Amino acid sequence: MGSGEAMIVAIVAIGCGTGILCSFLETVKAAVTRRGALGRDEVLGEIRALKEEIQALRQQNNQLILGFDSTLDHVTRRVNHLEAQRELKAPAAAAVPDETQLVSAER
Repeated sequence: MGSGEAMIVAIVAIGCGTGILCSFLETVKAAVTRRGALGRDEVLGEIRALKEEIQALRQQNNQLILGFDSTLDHVTRRVNHLEAQRELKAPAAAAVPDETQLVSAER
């Protein structure tokens, strides 16, 4: 084998090796791109699900706050009503003398 033949064999080997390496790199690139796209879609789906869950939690929180506020207003009105009734009964009870005062006044 002469130096010319060796050079041709070397060039062909380098060309074939480069072709195989390029084909391998393209396959790896396609796999990574496909996996990245699938991963990106999954992440976007998870983000959408989290946004919907946060919205539902906010709505539930608002309903709980409004319910608590309504209950607090109702209890406040009820306490004020009971205190008003108590105040109305208190002056009337003070105006009526009790039995001990009536007995001591008769003697």
